Amino acid sequence: MERVLIQDTPKHIGEIVKLSGWIEVRRDHGKLVFLVLRDRSGTVQAIILPDAIEALEAAKEVRQQFVVSVEGLIKERPGKVKDSAGPTDMLEVEIKSLTILSRPT
Repeated sequence: MERVLIQDTPKHIGEIVKLSGWIEVRRDHGKLVFLVLRDRSGTVQAIILPDAIEALEAAKEVRQQFVVSVEGLIKERPGKVKDSAGPTDMLEVEIKSLTILSRPT
């Protein structure tokens, strides 16, 4: 699968894409893990749901500044949480797989 830049994710709503970048923010909310992924073109919020078991296991190690590659479904964020600041703020990536490429030293 060819990598897609974050700035191009609005063109891929409803599709599974590959994104690569570094983790800017990581938040745990019970069984959900939220990540903010950044690449040279921008940022996007990503979520790991409880049914993505392998991604959840990999996410246990992930911290800020880790470089990762993810494959996930591009979806519009639910209506009440949409942010109008930028084109990718209305989206989220439902992560299906996560691979750690590099850890900060």
